[in-house]
Amino acid sequence: MDFSSISWLGVVAAFAVNFFVGLLWFGPKTFYPLWWKALGKDPSTEPGTGSSMGVVFGATAIAGLILSISMSVLASLISQTNGSAFTILDGIQLGLFVGVGVVTAQSLSHRLFGQQGWLVWAIESGGDIAAALAIGTALSFFY
Repeated sequence: MDFSSISWLGVVAAFAVNFFVGLLWFGPKTFYPLWWKALGKDPSTEPGTGSSMGVVFGATAIAGLILSISMSVLASLISQTNGSAFTILDGIQLGLFVGVGVVTAQSLSHRLFGQQGWLVWAIESGGDIAAALAIGTALSFFY
């Protein structure tokens, strides 16, 4: 893989879209309260208690950047293999492949063995799928 074929502007856009989807998905008026309760947390307990929120957000940002770069590499490869532009449909298909086929499939066992349950997995997976779809779609504007 020649990293010069990666659209770094696309990576930045994908990273921003990923962060925005996470912000909306786990917002106080969306899934955060249900997710927090499903984790068995007291609603009055502040998130990140006992840990640095800077570390939490920093690690989340690094993970989002890695996902954005990885999906950008895949978009570039798809575009090169097809010999044509990476379309919005390609982006949606890539997002579904990564979101459903990789991220959420792998996380199921972690949630169940960790006794966090199906609801926690469903909420987190929904956010992961939405983010992967948004990233794939965003990347379609750069390849």
